[in-house]
Amino acid sequence: MKTPPALTSVTDIPLPVWLEDPRSVQEITYENFFTTSLEKMAGGQPLSQLVREDPRNLSYASVLNWIHKDEKRQKMYYEAQALGAEAVADELLYIADGAGDSMEDVQRSKLRVDTRKWLLEVWNRKRFGKDRDMGDVGNTRVTIVIGDVLKEEKVIEGTVIDERTET
Repeated sequence: MKTPPALTSVTDIPLPVWLEDPRSVQEITYENFFTTSLEKMAGGQPLSQLVREDPRNLSYASVLNWIHKDEKRQKMYYEAQALGAEAVADELLYIADGAGDSMEDVQRSKLRVDTRKWLLEVWNRKRFGKDRDMGDVGNTRVTIVIGDVLKEEKVIEGTVIDERTET
């Protein structure tokens, strides 16, 4: 068995790799957390939940601030959120189909679906957001026909007023 060389002073003790790294311990902690969290976020877990569940007692605001300080990290964060939105969208059908017979189950499932739909709009606006830009509509004439073709029809005519114009 080979014996280790004798140490003559404290400076002979090699430093752990994480202490030799010029970056701060906080920076390394955030990087490790972020790297492991990206896949979980892509699976639909929100960052706030991952921070809460992490045993290192991280601050959500600090982690988010750290992410947004670097364009590359920010882009990776938004990509993971967009992928996570896809996972949440898939979950919506499962929740809606799984509602039980009781009103409490139905109301709880509706709340879960509505919350996830809101998250989809936030996490991936391009795909799931409501289109709010109506362009330059001005005044548009609209005709709405109410009723069955074989029965009596009622026609309502009106003018759409652009709500953005100040009166």
